[in-house]
Amino acid sequence: MKALRRSACAAGLSLLLASSALAQSSSVGPATPDQMAAHFIDVGQGAAVLLEFSCGAALIDTGGQADRYFDSNAKLLAYLNAFFARRTDLNRTLDVVFLTHAHKDHTTGALRLVPTDGSPPPFVIRNVVTNAETAGSGIRGQKALLDYARANSIPNLQVTTAAVPHPFGLQTAVTDPIACPVTSPVLRVLWGSSHTGASWQNDGNNQSLAIRLDFGQSTFLFLGDLEDTAHSKLIEAWADNPVILDVGVYHAPHHGSKNGTTAALLKAESPEIAVISSGDPSKRQYGFTAHDFGHPNLKAIQILEDPVFGVTTARAVKHVAVGLNGKSPDGKVKARYSHADVSRGIYDTAWDGDIVIEASTSGSKTVVLN
Repeated sequence: MKALRRSACAAGLSLLLASSALAQSSSVGPATPDQMAAHFIDVGQGAAVLLEFSCGAALIDTGGQADRYFDSNAKLLAYLNAFFARRTDLNRTLDVVFLTHAHKDHTTGALRLVPTDGSPPPFVIRNVVTNAETAGSGIRGQKALLDYARANSIPNLQVTTAAVPHPFGLQTAVTDPIACPVTSPVLRVLWGSSHTGASWQNDGNNQSLAIRLDFGQSTFLFLGDLEDTAHSKLIEAWADNPVILDVGVYHAPHHGSKNGTTAALLKAESPEIAVISSGDPSKRQYGFTAHDFGHPNLKAIQILEDPVFGVTTARAVKHVAVGLNGKSPDGKVKARYSHADVSRGIYDTAWDGDIVIEASTSGSKTVVLN
């Protein structure tokens, strides 16, 4: 569905779902060359997505919540080790690693991918793509990954929005290195670091990479932590080809926060499925946790559930924990959470654990929950 045509600013749309509810399956990973899988790994309060294809793999972000409550590094490595144990044909190789932005809940695991103590890296990394920032709570992980790439002659890019070409985005041998014999994915970057003096650019979240994946008629959009103050700018930037934002699977930015999902963005995308990467706000863990941030937020869930422009598929009704507000910076306002019923195709690692979306070139999709 919603595949981007390379030669025109239009998309052919086809939806191959048996019903409004997505099927679930116990199988994980592509069984044939015309299938792929997106693994949304539960790394607590953070994000990490593994993209699996018949001939390669890509990783977007590395988690996560590494504290006394949750060890996202251990979880990420265990997941990747299990993946490569199943996919021995890939020789423990990540064809490209993207870090959307330099915040620790997206880059913490990078330090485990490229050890700085002289020990051998656990995986082969062929390409690296980040934004162009030099500061942020997770800059240590981003810098380590870039330094490793440069020291080992690994192709790498630091993307600015100004360097993203139109009308189809930044697609190079570094951003899009996976070439399969039957069906190859198309990975392109639509947004990066932006510095023109505007106030919204002062927030590191708004420097996040926006990454679009096309796999035949199956399409995905990954937006890092891009906030509402940048959504209108993203939509304006692609006014010459608005269909490039129109995708089937929406990885909700900023962990389902109230400023990460907006009606305008959903109207531009019309997603079938939304996936949120967050911790569980009902767990009273304090610090860099979903509870203190109030993720995912009730406001975002209500937008995603909207009957007019919200997510277009359904799931069995699930009663879930949602944040009402996060803790204020001065600590005077405490974090609060409540519950809501989710009936549309909205999934969250907080409620569902690891989430796998199996997708085909025809546009059909299956959601697999552990």
